[in-house]
Formats: sequence, C-alpha cells, structure tokens
Amino acid sequence: MHEAEQFPLPNTAPVQGDLLPPIKLHKDSIILGDRMRSDMGDLEELADSIKEFGLIHPPTIDKNKNLIAGGRRYAAMTQILKWEWIPVTLAETDGSEIVLRMMELEENLKRKEMTWKERCISIARVHNLHRMDDAKRGEVWSKAQTGQLLGIAVGNVQYCVDIATLLKNPNS
Repeated sequence: MHEAEQFPLPNTAPVQGDLLPPIKLHKDSIILGDRMRSDMGDLEELADSIKEFGLIHPPTIDKNKNLIAGGRRYAAMTQILKWEWIPVTLAETDGSEIVLRMMELEENLKRKEMTWKERCISIARVHNLHRMDDAKRGEVWSKAQTGQLLGIAVGNVQYCVDIATLLKNPNS
C-alpha cells in the first residue's frame, strides 16, 4: 500500500453515500471491476478539459478501493494524461455489489442534461464574454473561435447567439 492511501475515517457515524474529502491513490490500487459503461466516448476531449479546468469532480471509490463512479475520468487521467496518482473521494457504503452498482447507475441516470435553451444561452454567454474580454485588448473574438473552443460548428454558435437574443428580447 502506498503511503498516501491511508484513509482518514470520520469521527461521526457514516451515512450511506457520505463522501470524505478527496485523497490521492496510486492508479494501480483502484479496483475498476466490471463497469456498466463500456463506451468511454471522447477521452481526449475530457482529458483536455481536465488539463484546462482541473478535475472538478474526482472519481468516487468505496473503502475497499472499488471504483463506484467516474470511470471516464479515471480513464482520461490514466490513459491520456498518464497520471500515476488519482484524486478520489471515498464514499461510505455497506460494500455490497447491489449498492455499488446502484451508485454507479444513479450517477449516470440521474444527472440532468441542459435543456436546448440552457445550452444556447450558455454558448451565447461564453461567446459574449470572450468578445468583451478581447474588446478590452482591442481584439475581435469571432463565432468561429467560439466554435473551435467548444468543439461545435460556427453555424451552431450563430444559432445559439440568435436564440439567446430572442429568448432575452422576444419582441425583437
């Protein structure tokens, strides 16, 4: 066992699903087990996001180091970013296979995707923030740059900017 793998246990009685503050474990000590998700999607894109913004939500393990949630994040960190030490949060569970699989499934099923309106407003907001930031420096930020930044077509950026404007000013 690596030195950083000692789990600080809380003094309070644990509740199923309680999370302890993040710790780092060596990648080889995390037990992946039989994961529900087999299609990892674009790990390069996820790795780029982790590089740029940091690990916003670490993978979750149980006291036996079984990976409960965050298989894609784990894969991006180990396969693409080549991290040896992985930040994880420890969830208090009863350790049963049923609870572990339910927690893995819950994370993937109960998350809510943005609505199309929220997505358009968010894309337009990011675009406008970049435009204003570049304008302060006497530069011009384009929809093509926003598209490249977000990995979407310039036409989608234009559509979202137009929709966001209409949603903000429905009479225009």
